[in-house]
Amino acid sequence: MEEIRMNDQTDNNITNPKTTDIRGSRSKIALRSVFILFTAVVLLLSILFIKPLKEVYAGKTKNSMTVSKTEFKYGEPILITAEGSGKDWVGLYKPDGKSSLLWVYIDPSNGGIGSGEEFDILSYGIINDGSEYVDIVPGNYILRLMPDDTSDLSLAIETISITVSSEKYEPEAKSTLFESAVYEPAGGGFGGGTLKIKLKETGSAAAVLPYWADNNGILDGYTPLPKIKIKNGSASCTFPASMIIPDGVTQMRLYTLDKRGKRSDDYYSIDLPENCGFKMPEGKPVEFQVISDIHITNNDAHIHDVHFGAVMKEISAVSPGSIGIFIVGDMANTGNEAEYIQMKRIYDNAGKLPPLFMAIGNHDLYNGSAEDQNRLFLKYAVLPDGKNPESPHYDFWLKGFHFVFLGNDQLVRGVDTTLSENTLKWLKNTLDERRDGKRPIFLFIHQSLYDTVAGSLPGQNWNGVANDAEFRDVIFRYPEIVMFNGHSHWTMDSERNIWHEDDKPYIFNTASTAYLWTSYNIVTGENLDGSQGYYIYLYDDKIIVRGRDFERGQWIPAAQYCLTGFKNWTDGRSANNTRSVIIAAVIAIGLTLAISATIIVIALKRRKRV
Repeated sequence: MEEIRMNDQTDNNITNPKTTDIRGSRSKIALRSVFILFTAVVLLLSILFIKPLKEVYAGKTKNSMTVSKTEFKYGEPILITAEGSGKDWVGLYKPDGKSSLLWVYIDPSNGGIGSGEEFDILSYGIINDGSEYVDIVPGNYILRLMPDDTSDLSLAIETISITVSSEKYEPEAKSTLFESAVYEPAGGGFGGGTLKIKLKETGSAAAVLPYWADNNGILDGYTPLPKIKIKNGSASCTFPASMIIPDGVTQMRLYTLDKRGKRSDDYYSIDLPENCGFKMPEGKPVEFQVISDIHITNNDAHIHDVHFGAVMKEISAVSPGSIGIFIVGDMANTGNEAEYIQMKRIYDNAGKLPPLFMAIGNHDLYNGSAEDQNRLFLKYAVLPDGKNPESPHYDFWLKGFHFVFLGNDQLVRGVDTTLSENTLKWLKNTLDERRDGKRPIFLFIHQSLYDTVAGSLPGQNWNGVANDAEFRDVIFRYPEIVMFNGHSHWTMDSERNIWHEDDKPYIFNTASTAYLWTSYNIVTGENLDGSQGYYIYLYDDKIIVRGRDFERGQWIPAAQYCLTGFKNWTDGRSANNTRSVIIAAVIAIGLTLAISATIIVIALKRRKRV
C-alpha cells in the first residue's frame, strides 16, 4: 500500500510531455493574438485620430489643386483652381528651385482669389524677389499647393508639373479697355506721326505699350515701342519723322501695363496701310557701329565688362564687313590704364573685328592731370593706318567719308566740357576740308549739346557742352553733319532720342553698353539695366541708323531711322572718277599726238635727204 502511495506522489510531480506542448502552444497563440490586436488598434487610432502632418498644417482633411492643362504657350494664362484656407498658398517653381517665382494665397482674407475659384497665377501671383515683373520663359515648371505659410517643399500637399512652350500665345483681340486709337504713319515706309489713344476705363492700367505686328502676331526680333503714360484716360505719342516702320508690319498692337509693369492679355489692334513698311535700299552698304560709355572696370565678372564682351562678339558675328567700331567716350571707368588694357583684351578675344575709334570722355580724365590723362588716351586711340592721333581733337577720312572727333579742353562740374576758341576754329577748318555738301560728316563728341537729345533736355541736368552757343553756331552751318554724343546713358526709347530740324545736323543720343538711364518716372532720371548701341549703314543717298538692344539681341523699333537729304554722295565720287578718267584720256591723246608728230617730222627729213 505504501509503495502504491509513493507511486501516486511521483505521478503528481512528474510533468507529462504532451501536456507541456499543449500549454506552450496556447501561450504563443495568446501572445500573437495580443500583438495582432494591439497593432490593429494602433492602426485604427492612426486612421481615426492621427491626421497626416500635411492636413494638420492645412487645418482640414481636404486640400486640392487642379490646373486647366499641363502644357501652355508662352504668355498663355496658367489657370489654377485650389482649395484651402488660412495661409495655404500656391507657388510656381523652377524644377530645381528652392523658392517660388510667383506665389499667391488662396483665402480672400489674405488677399487670395478664394477657395475653389479659378485664377491665373501669371496675373495674380506675387513675385518672390520683389521685382516689378518676372518673365515665365519657355521651359518646365512645378506648381505646388503649400500649407499654412510653410516653405518646406517636403510638406507640399499637391505637386503638378507643367511645361511652357516657345510658341507664342496670341489671345483674340479685345477692346474692353480701349475706346479708340488712331495712328496714321507718314508713308513711304516712314513712321512719323502721332498715336492718339482713348480708354473706356483705366482700372489698374498705368501705361500703354505698343508693338509692331504682322499677320502672325508681334513682330519677331524687335522690342516694344516706347511705353506711354495714361493721363486722364488718354495717352499719346509723336514719333520722329525719320523713324522707319520695319518691312512686313501690317498693324500696331496696343497693350496696357499695370503699375508693376505686368502686360495685359487683351490688346487693341490698329490696321496699317498695305505695304507701309520701309524697303531697305539695294546694294552693299558701307557699315560701322557706334557705341558709348562702356565703362570698363578691369573685372571680368563686372556687368560693364560682360556687356562690352557680348557687344564685341555680336559685331564680329553679324558685321564682318564693318569698317570700324566708334566709341563716344568713357572707355575707362576710373581713367586707369589697367581699364584700357582690359578693354583691349576683351576686344582681342572677341574674334575678327574692325578697329576701335574713340572719342575721349569725362571718366577717361579722372585718374590724374588732364595732360596725363589725355596722353594715356592717345596711347590707345588709333587712326585707320594704325598710328596714334596727336590730339584728342582729331579727324580722318575712311572709305570716302570724313570722321571728326572732339575732346575736352576743360571740364566743368567734373562732367561738362568747354571747347576753346582755338578748338572751335580747328573744327570749322576741319569741317570745310574737301567739303561738297553732299557727303555726310560724322562728328563724335562725348558730351551733348544742350536741349537737343535725351539727357540734354531742360531739367535733366546733363547739359554737356558748357559753351553750347558757340558750339551750336559752328555745327549748325553744316547740315550734312551726323553727330553722336554719349555721356547721359539715356535709353533709346526716351523722348527725343534723335534731334533734327530742316537745314540743321542730325544729332543722336548713343545710350550706353554699360548701363542705361531713364526719365520715365523722374525728370533727372534713374538707373536701368541694359546695353544699347547703333549699327550704321551708308547707302547711295541715305543713311540707315538701327538702334540695337544688345542685351536682348533685338532691334529697338523707336530707334530705327532713315536719314535723307544727302543728294547721292556717290555721284560726287563717280564724278571724281570720271574727271580722273578724262584727264588720263587727255594726257594719253596728247602723248599719242606728240609721238605721231615726231614720227612725221623724222619721215619728212629722210625724204629730203633722198
